[in-house]
Amino acid sequence: MNQLSPEKVPVVQPRARLLRAVDRALAQGDLLIVGGAGFGKRALMRGWCSQQTALDVVRPGSGDPLPDPGWPGVVIAGDMIDGAATMLGAADRRWRLVLIAGQSPAWDLSIPCLNGTLTILDADQLRMDGPEVAALLPSASRSAIAQVLEMTGGWPIAVQALVRHLAGGPLGAAEIEGAFAGLSAAIFDFCENHVLATATPEQRAHLIAICLMTEIDLPLADRLAGEGQGAAALETGLGFGLIRRMPQHGARWQVCHPVLSRHLRQMIARERGPDAQHQLHSRAADYFERTGETEPAIHHAHHAGNGPLVARLVERAGGWRIAVDWRNRQSQRDWLHHCVEDLPETLVEQSPALRLARAMLRFCCGEIRRALRDYEHLATRTEMLGHALALEIAMVGQLMRMLEERPPTDENRRIIEDCLERIPSTDLLGVALMENALTIAAAQRGETEDALESGERARRLYVRLGARTAISVVGLVQGRACADAGMRNMALSHYQASLETFEQHLGFNADLARCARLLIGQEVFAGNDLTTARSCLADALPWIEAQEPQFYAAAYLTSTRLAVLDRGLEAGADIIDTCIRFAQRRGLRRLERLAQICWLEQLCGAEEGVVAARLAAQVGLEALVTDGNDRMLALAATLVLAEIDIVNGDPAAAETRLAAFRQSGLWLGTIHARAHWHVLTSLAAARRDDPERSLLALEEALRCAVPEGLSRLFIARGRDIHPLLREHQRVLQGRGRFANHAEEDFVAEILASVRRERRSHRLAVEGITLTEKEEEIADLLTRGLSNKEISRLIGASDNTVKWHLKNLFRLFNVTSRNDLVTSYQINLKKRTDHNAGLSLTSFRLH
Repeated sequence: MNQLSPEKVPVVQPRARLLRAVDRALAQGDLLIVGGAGFGKRALMRGWCSQQTALDVVRPGSGDPLPDPGWPGVVIAGDMIDGAATMLGAADRRWRLVLIAGQSPAWDLSIPCLNGTLTILDADQLRMDGPEVAALLPSASRSAIAQVLEMTGGWPIAVQALVRHLAGGPLGAAEIEGAFAGLSAAIFDFCENHVLATATPEQRAHLIAICLMTEIDLPLADRLAGEGQGAAALETGLGFGLIRRMPQHGARWQVCHPVLSRHLRQMIARERGPDAQHQLHSRAADYFERTGETEPAIHHAHHAGNGPLVARLVERAGGWRIAVDWRNRQSQRDWLHHCVEDLPETLVEQSPALRLARAMLRFCCGEIRRALRDYEHLATRTEMLGHALALEIAMVGQLMRMLEERPPTDENRRIIEDCLERIPSTDLLGVALMENALTIAAAQRGETEDALESGERARRLYVRLGARTAISVVGLVQGRACADAGMRNMALSHYQASLETFEQHLGFNADLARCARLLIGQEVFAGNDLTTARSCLADALPWIEAQEPQFYAAAYLTSTRLAVLDRGLEAGADIIDTCIRFAQRRGLRRLERLAQICWLEQLCGAEEGVVAARLAAQVGLEALVTDGNDRMLALAATLVLAEIDIVNGDPAAAETRLAAFRQSGLWLGTIHARAHWHVLTSLAAARRDDPERSLLALEEALRCAVPEGLSRLFIARGRDIHPLLREHQRVLQGRGRFANHAEEDFVAEILASVRRERRSHRLAVEGITLTEKEEEIADLLTRGLSNKEISRLIGASDNTVKWHLKNLFRLFNVTSRNDLVTSYQINLKKRTDHNAGLSLTSFRLH
C-alpha cells in the first residue's frame, strides 16, 4: 500500500490451515493457487518452504528449463513461466508442480481435477475466516470480528492492514470503523495500482457493470454488460476475485469483495455522477417491464428508488398472488416483501390491492399480526371496494386461516366453497389456491376422502398451469391428510414424490424440500425408523421459525419425542418450551395445544402420571374434549387424558372416557385413531385384571396398525404393553401355520425394539444400575487399588474380584481399567442427576 509508512505496510502471513492444505495437495498431485493481488499466494509458499526440510524445492525463472521427469522434488512457478501451465496434472513425472496464477486460468483444468491429480486453492479458500481474524485480534468480540469480515470480505491484505492499524488500541465497533476509514485511501490506492493495474479498459467496464448489480446471473450480465458479453463479464469478475459462484442457487453469483466493490463504486460516482447506479437500475427495470419479467423488474425498480413503478408492477403481477406462488423461494418472497415494505404509506393508502398484497407478503414472511391488521382494515371496507376486490379479500382471509392452522369451522368451509363458485373459470391460479385451502380444511377436520378429492382437483389445475412445484405442494397437503388418517404408507409416497421434485427443481436446501423432509421424518418415526427420522430432522429447529406455519408441528413435536428418547425428559422439555413460546408469539393456539398434548404423552411414558394430571388441569385440557370446532384436537385430548388416568391407576375412568367419546359425534374413525383407542382400551383392561378383554383389544389394535407399520404406538408404551405383546406372541405361535406371519413379525420387532430402547435409555439417561458389590469394587478401583488390595478390603478371593471386574468391563463396554474408572464416574453422575431430577420434570411448560 503505497501511501503507508514502511512500518504500517501489511504482510500477509501464511496460515496453518493453508499450510496443511498445501501438504495434502502435494501428497496426491499438483497444486494451483489462484487469487488476485493481496491474497498472500507467494507469502504462503514462502512460509511453506521455510518449514520444509524433506523435499527439494526449485523456483525457475523466466526462460529457465523445468527439471527432468525423474527428479523427486517440488517446482514452484508463476503462470508466466513457459510450459508450466501445460504440465498441470501430468502423470509422466515424479516432481510436483505448484503453479501460482493471478487470475482464473483460461486453460481447461477439468481432466486433472477429475482424475484427482490437481488441487485448486482459489480466492474463496485464501480469504481469511472468523477464527483466523480472532487469532489476530484476540480481545475483539464476535460482532467486531464479523464487522471486520464484512468490511474487508476476508481479503487478507485488508484484514492485516486493519489489524496493524488497531494494534494496542481498543477493539469496539466504532474503533474498527474509524480505523478502516483511516486506511481507506491507502487500500483504494492499492486496489487501483496493484489489483486493477493489469486490467484492460474492457475488463474495467465488466467489473463496473458487475459491481452495480445487486444480484447477478448470466442473462442479466448479458443485458447490462453489453450485448453477448455477460459470460466475459462474469469471467472477469471471477478472475479479479470480485464475485464467486453460488452452486446452491443455480446460475447465480455473489459479490464477495466489498473493498474492491466499494473502490469501483466510488470511481463510478466520480466519473458518472452519484445517480449512475440508479440510472442503471432504471434501465434494467424498464427492460424487464417491456419483456414481461415482473419479478426482476420489481427488484430493479426498488433499487432505482421508483416507488410508483414498484406499486404498479406488484398490482400487475396479481398483487397478493405473488406471495403464494410456490415457484418463488422463501428468499425471493423475502425480498418482494422488503420491496413492498419500503413503499411510502401514501401509495399503500391509495391502492387497496397493494395493501392486500402487503398483507399476504407479511403473513408468508411470518409477520402474522401486522398482516392481520392490514387484512382487517380491508375486510371492514369490502362493500366500498367492488365485487372483484371483495372476492380477493375473502380468498386471502381463508388462505391465512388455513396456513395458520386454526381449526376450520363450517362457516370457513362455506366461504371457501362460495369463493370457488364466484371465481371466474379463467382464473386457474385462484381456483387452484381455493381448492388447496379446501384440501387443508378437510385434512384438519379429519375428512380424508374430501381432502384427497379436492387435492386431486387442485393438482389437475396446477398441471394446466405447468407449475410442477405447486403440484408437489399439493402432494404435501394430500400426504398430511393421509397421515392424519393413519394411512402412513400413502402419506410417505406423497411426501417422497414431492421431495424428489423439490430437490430436482429447487435444490436440496430449498424451503419446500426441507418441509418435505420434516414430514417424512414424522412418518418414519411413527414406523420406528429412528435413524432416518434423526437425519430428516437434523437441521430443522434452527431453520423452522421463518417458514410456513402448517409445517411447524411436525418438526417440533417429533424432535421432542426423539430428544426424550435419546437424552431424557429435560432435553425434550427445552424443545417443547421453545415450541410453546413460538406458538404464543405467533398466536398459533392450535400448535400450542398440540405441544401441550405431546408433552403430556412424554410424561405418561416416563410414569410421571401425577405431574401430567396436574399439568393437564393447569392448561385446561378438559375443555378441548367437547370442542366441536376441532375434532382432531378433541380426539388427541381425550386419548392423552385417558392415558393419564391409566398411568395414575384409574383404568375405570379411562374406559368410561374412551367409550363416551367414541359414542359422541366428535369421534374420527381414522386408522390411527382406532389403533390408538384399542391400545389404551387394552392397557385399561389389563390394569383391571381382565386379560381376555385386554388381548382382544390388543388384537384389534394390531389389525389396524400392522398394514401401516404404526409400531411407535406400541413401543412408546413399552413398559405396560410388553407383557401383553408377549402373551399375544405365544397365542400367534400356538396357531402354527394358520398364524398371520406379518403380524407375528411385527410383534417380534416391537418386542425387540422395546428391549433395545429400554437398555439404551437406561445407559444414556439413567445410567447403569450396579449391584452393591459391583459398586463397592468400582469405587475402590477409582482410588487406584490393585486386585489384591481390593480383595483384602472386601474380604473376598482374587477370583471373585476378577469375576466382578469382568462383569463391569462387559456392562460398560470397555477394555482397560482407566476407561472403566472414567465410565463408572460418568455413570455415577447420571444416576445422581436422574434421581434428583425425577421430581422436577418439567413444570416449565405452563
